[in-house]
This record gives sequence, structure tokens and C-alpha cells, in this order.
Amino acid sequence: MVEIMQILLMNTGVSSVVLLFLLFLSKRKISKSKDERVYLSKDMMKIKEEISED
Repeated sequence: MVEIMQILLMNTGVSSVVLLFLLFLSKRKISKSKDERVYLSKDMMKIKEEISED
């Protein structure tokens, strides 16, 4: 994991934005893990309904 972060830091620019995005996602998962599971399951149901309608 540390090696991956070092490579990302070496390749600054786009990868630094990706790293910030991953940090943002990890913080959201820690703070709202239960809520996100509910939202994800609802989104999956919506996608399944859309597929079945087509």
C-alpha cells in the first residue's frame, strides 16, 4: 500500500487528484458505512428494474 502511494506521489498531477478522491471515499465509508450500504442496495434495485423494463 505504501509503495502504491509513493508511485502516485512521484507521478503528480492526475494521480494526486485520484489519491485525494480515494481518501475522500475512504473517509465517507468510515463515517457512513451503514447508510451507504442502504443507498447502494437501493441503486442496485433501480438498475435491476431498469434492465427488466428494457
